[in-house]
Amino acid sequence: MPERIRQLAILLVCLTMPCATDATTVAAPASGIVEVHVIGVDPARGRLTIDIAKVPAFPASCHVLLAEGVRPLARLEFRNRERDRAVFSHPQPLSSALELARLRAWLVQPDLVASLLAHWPAEAELHATIDCIGPGARSAWVNAGTDAGIHVGDTWWIRRGSQPVARLDVRLVAARLCFCGVIPLVSAPPLTRGERVALWPAPGQRQRGSASTAVVYVEERGEGQVVWVAAPQRVACPPERRLDFFRDGSYVGHGVVEQGDDRFWYARLLVGNPALHASGTGSTSVPADQSAAPFEAIRVGDEAVVRTQADLDQRRFVARVFEVTSHGSFINAGEVDGLARGDRGVAYRAGMHLGSVQLGRVQRAYAIVRLDQQANGLALRLGDEVCFGPLPPPAQRVGAVDHVVDDTLFLAGITAQAPLMKPITVRDSAGRAVCAVVLVAKEGSHALGFALDPAPPRFPAAGLEIFDGLDPERGSETMAIRLSYHAITWGPDTLGAIKDIADLGFQGIECFTQVADQYGDNPALFRRVLDDHGLRLVCLYGGGRMLRETRAHDIEYNRRVAEFVAAVGGDRLNLGGGDRRRDAAGRDHFSTDDVAELCETLNAIGAACQELGVKACYHPHIDTIGEERAHVERIFESTDPGVLFAGPDPGHLFLGGYDPLEFFEHHYTRIAYMHLKDVSDIYTAENWRAKLARQRALAAKDRGGGGPAGVAAEAVPLFCELGTGQLDLTSLVQLLRERDYDGWVTTEIDSTRQASPRESARMNRAFWESLGFSFD
Repeated sequence: MPERIRQLAILLVCLTMPCATDATTVAAPASGIVEVHVIGVDPARGRLTIDIAKVPAFPASCHVLLAEGVRPLARLEFRNRERDRAVFSHPQPLSSALELARLRAWLVQPDLVASLLAHWPAEAELHATIDCIGPGARSAWVNAGTDAGIHVGDTWWIRRGSQPVARLDVRLVAARLCFCGVIPLVSAPPLTRGERVALWPAPGQRQRGSASTAVVYVEERGEGQVVWVAAPQRVACPPERRLDFFRDGSYVGHGVVEQGDDRFWYARLLVGNPALHASGTGSTSVPADQSAAPFEAIRVGDEAVVRTQADLDQRRFVARVFEVTSHGSFINAGEVDGLARGDRGVAYRAGMHLGSVQLGRVQRAYAIVRLDQQANGLALRLGDEVCFGPLPPPAQRVGAVDHVVDDTLFLAGITAQAPLMKPITVRDSAGRAVCAVVLVAKEGSHALGFALDPAPPRFPAAGLEIFDGLDPERGSETMAIRLSYHAITWGPDTLGAIKDIADLGFQGIECFTQVADQYGDNPALFRRVLDDHGLRLVCLYGGGRMLRETRAHDIEYNRRVAEFVAAVGGDRLNLGGGDRRRDAAGRDHFSTDDVAELCETLNAIGAACQELGVKACYHPHIDTIGEERAHVERIFESTDPGVLFAGPDPGHLFLGGYDPLEFFEHHYTRIAYMHLKDVSDIYTAENWRAKLARQRALAAKDRGGGGPAGVAAEAVPLFCELGTGQLDLTSLVQLLRERDYDGWVTTEIDSTRQASPRESARMNRAFWESLGFSFD
């Protein structure tokens, strides 16, 4: 009893003061991490002295990260302060070989977690521990408070193994402590001091309006099973609450919540569709290879994902095939989820893209879908996924943990895209989040990082991988002018392009459709290749002749390419082409009727891509129907802006007689993607055909020994590295910034006179850096 009274007294004191031990605290820096100057080190006593004269806030509960460059040395706790210097100590002696001049230190504010909670990775949890248990286990004190972003009304939960055993509702909060009422979820829940608790729902789920829970009990009733799940608190749900059940990441069934109270939701487990069986139509006519094994029985501890109102509003829920019949495949989503007859979605199996589907019959809680006829003979199976909104961008691998010091401080080998001062995750070999971490500083291919989670179930360990999860719902915060690079300069060496582009720090890559042909049967493999290099496929370059006689082929071809783009996590398809008709002698027989044919084809392709969550962008290009300014204007006047967007390139616009800045200002609202290239200064809109033909002819003679020596080496490509030609690209980028452009800009250099494509890309990166862009 005295210990419990002491804890309550501490809590009450904390609630009446800014902080019992932090009375001198003022507002902390936004980042919560400040690099400080090391002025003394005593290795034998494990002590470090830092200069805090310029630190605006210095609470005694902060700690210091010590490193030699970015090589981690120790995490030290505050000991004492004398004027403008503070001493921190470590329980063990430090290395005697430390050199003061090479030491770096970062002061970590105690409320760092609270300042970063709004940006917490979606897949990571936030943990704390029980400090003390109240009388009769009806209350408990948890070692987390406002410093960790905890507020009155928040909820923790305790899971033993995977089963929820108790819920802790926060009633009072201090800086580093909160007082909770214990709501048992099992009879006499076993609570102990030091027990780990997790914030529920997790911080990332809260930001998105999502929620998950877990099975507490499975009750057998005459009409079937009723599944008890722990009732999530403060979760906005539709009137009919739906649950999808998972075990170790695999789907095992779904249910509808029929009743609920403060502790539990009671869900009726749905196995197949009762209305379907009542009508006498079963799955007996379905070939065996179209229906997988029956779903496993629901067990205590299984994960239950809640279909929240936010999930429905943004169409980010995943429907599952639960019955396969000769009449079609039944999915567990219907009118209550906002679906209607004719809606279209995209089907997946274990991450593999299967094709698009269309809703036929739609009832209150289910719908019937069929794969499009062009789906290469595939058929839906039990458990296949159907999505009706764009897939979230894939998390990007940014490195791996090399070694760890003091459990939480680590050195990581990283790619150039690794973000600093942002919460990201460490994952295990199964892809599960181990804990949230932040990278503090970077030198070359290494970075210093530490675990943010106050009490993770597991700490970072050598060999575990680090991922940055992109959040598409934060708009310009994560999307403003992202830089990608086209693989064209590397020719057929796509893997070489991926490696070089990633090494140089670009975030994404555009490729030709050869990758869709090469990896068409396994898009997940290509996605893993990109993930391993920390890259995202932002676009493929499609297109075709686009004339009446090829329209059906062009539409189907680009639809298949768009399916691949969506399967790999991209959402743009750049459409070049619209062939100019020529006779047998190569003479141009272009007609304005060709523009009309092109526009019809573009509208059809755009509509097909839109159904897949991909934006089709027309790319005006020299030597095509979309070359001259007048024809470009007509194309964008005659196509549907709701399904066809602009994907311009200032180099091609210039050679077609267009002022690139004028185009961007006039068509800005339609631009959804773009290339950036420069034009060599020997070419103009009037002379480029003749000059380019002469240079190519001379180069051919040189290679064959029939021309002046060295002509091939001196031949000037039409396009050149950014900033080395005649276009005013700086003003164009400034226009994008002024208009808050929130998309990808892909640098594209068709060919180069540099020593290698990598060297050309390095020069282009230098151009972006000169405009203030960072590749850290």
